[in-house]
Amino acid sequence: LGGMNIMLSEATGITVPQMKAQLNAIAGTALSAIRNRRSRIAYLFAYNNGPGLVFGGDARNYVDFFDAFVFAGETPDVYGEEIFRRDVTPEKYPLLVVPMTPCVDPATYEHFKKYVAAGGTAIVTDGTFLRTTTRYQSTDFENYLKKGDFGKGKVVVFSSKDELKDLIGKVREYMPEQA
Repeated sequence: LGGMNIMLSEATGITVPQMKAQLNAIAGTALSAIRNRRSRIAYLFAYNNGPGLVFGGDARNYVDFFDAFVFAGETPDVYGEEIFRRDVTPEKYPLLVVPMTPCVDPATYEHFKKYVAAGGTAIVTDGTFLRTTTRYQSTDFENYLKKGDFGKGKVVVFSSKDELKDLIGKVREYMPEQA
């Protein structure tokens, strides 16, 4: 750091402490929008479905779904199950993405259904919500989809086999309007 300080001082006449003071003076204005920006898309990553675990998924598929939104112009906020249940509502996140998640806590599955009933749109992949972590009990997700009683919201099922370029085109139609 001493050498850097000398180089800055000689090249610009500004010392490291002066540079830090100047950066700190504008950081609140310049960086607050970036730091406080929230997506309008929530992305559920359930730990139990991570690569190498009991219901381990293919990490590439998780990344492809995430990247499809990024390339379509929106970076989703990624949440684990506990924060998903606590913080994800249709008001905060009009769109929820749940890729390759065959096994979740029963409370997570119930929160998902409440989210949709309250007006949220959910994009899930085939094979999602098959079982709960309580003795790997089956869920009623297949019947839930067949019945189609989603309240104010909707559920869209994508194939987990879709290629990234196809996903980008498909997700655009579900992107929430910017506030």
